[in-house]
Amino acid sequence: MLHAPLGTGAALAALIFATPLGNDNATWVGPFGGLWNNPGNWSPRVVPLNNGITYFVTVSPPGAGQAIFNVSGSVDLLTIGPDDEVVLANGQSLGIAQGSLTGNGTLTMGSVGNQTDLSFALGESLIDGTIDVVAS
Repeated sequence: MLHAPLGTGAALAALIFATPLGNDNATWVGPFGGLWNNPGNWSPRVVPLNNGITYFVTVSPPGAGQAIFNVSGSVDLLTIGPDDEVVLANGQSLGIAQGSLTGNGTLTMGSVGNQTDLSFALGESLIDGTIDVVAS
């Protein structure tokens, strides 16, 4: 009969239960024109891109806000507040994994000579609110 050393089961349980379940929220707290890939621009201090953890992202700081999406990746849900803007930088791709883009702000596709992509998951895609999609 094989026996595991004492504590192995507890360590395994800790690893299993430490794995995040569901979605994490990330809220823009960065400056106007700040970069998406800077964890200091988010609360909590993360770069919200789905990679084992999935994110519900909100860009709606007090006053006007602008987040520059300067990396390619996806989030589950993106909410853009009124007077706020998310700019997809030239050549980047943003996927909305659960198909939900909500709010009353602006999404600018900053394509200057390279392909810039916005994609939604298959199935139900939802744009809720008044989102202005602008090509630049």
